[in-house]
Amino acid sequence: MTNSESAGGRRGAGLLAKLGLLLLWVAFSLALGEIALRILWHNPYAKEVPDHVLKLRMQHPHTDHWVDRSEFAPADPRVRFRTDGRGYIVPSRQYAKPDVTVVFLGGSTTACNAVQETARFPVVVGKLLTARGIETNSLNAARSGGTVHDSLNVLLNHVLFDSPDIVVLMHATNDIGIIASRWGYLSRSGHPVQSMLIAKWLFQLASSHSSLIGLARQSHLKTNVVQGFAHVFDKNDPAEPALPTAPFEDRLRAFVRLARSFDVEPVLMTQPLASSRNALTPAWADLGNQDRFNHVIREVARTEDALLIDLVRHLQEEVPGWDEPMKLFYDGMHVNDDGSRVYAAHIADQLYPMAREIAARRTAAPAPAREGDFHRSVFAR
Repeated sequence: MTNSESAGGRRGAGLLAKLGLLLLWVAFSLALGEIALRILWHNPYAKEVPDHVLKLRMQHPHTDHWVDRSEFAPADPRVRFRTDGRGYIVPSRQYAKPDVTVVFLGGSTTACNAVQETARFPVVVGKLLTARGIETNSLNAARSGGTVHDSLNVLLNHVLFDSPDIVVLMHATNDIGIIASRWGYLSRSGHPVQSMLIAKWLFQLASSHSSLIGLARQSHLKTNVVQGFAHVFDKNDPAEPALPTAPFEDRLRAFVRLARSFDVEPVLMTQPLASSRNALTPAWADLGNQDRFNHVIREVARTEDALLIDLVRHLQEEVPGWDEPMKLFYDGMHVNDDGSRVYAAHIADQLYPMAREIAARRTAAPAPAREGDFHRSVFAR
């Protein structure tokens, strides 16, 4: 080592030592100032809770991944799952100026993650209505694990800005689990921002800019049909009293009335659950409470004079062998491609009179501008 190199090394070490001392002095000064302020000054924010945030339980916009369904469809083991820029499951908008816009809200049984893109029943409903002369945009805003409480939030804070004419809701199973849990619907309300939530958001954001981080994220993504539809709650103990239905009923009524207050037609659907079981059936499936909650859906539709699409009774009374394993459901709860088409045919038949009336009114006299029209034009840019 030359003398110049040795001198340069000493100067570098000296600079580092000075920088360390400076940092220590800054830290000491800040700590001293903090102690003095705590003694001499009343901090009005000392116990204040920061802003609450409400998580909209929707699909992320521009999602694009593959779902493994080899457990029940080995001949066609993967399906693509994508969303558009507004978080609606693809295919979504087909027409710039449709006769009718229908939005579907629900959990995984409506999202149909493991069904082929073109066979998901919200998509097929739109095609069937269009084939009958009503150009229909059918938007699927469902997400696995969603409850009626979540759909209320999504309707008010997202869907209404897309100016729907009809909104179709199917919930029961997830609400049973949430009501059975410790915190109930409170767990789906606003909460203070937490460090883990910030870290998760940053991780998601980084994965869209880095393939390496994207690969790390995908390695933790559960994309097979069993794990991908897992829930955080357990089946109710049969020995325990039946779950209260009032919280569910109150939110159903709120949903109907909220939709109508924005000139949107609400439609309620019962949620089928087969009595047959197989290796894919979630352990928490609860047929007893499912029947009770479906009865609540019927009663709310009747007393609120809302259209009811009773999928449960349709299957029981008009689809022979619907309860057989793998015929319509791959796990007794989630439809396969065939089951999705059965749903779609019945839903389209039930929606057709309402959709025809809306389309006729729009043809006779253009509908007045609604709150969502401006926002929809902005989102489309």
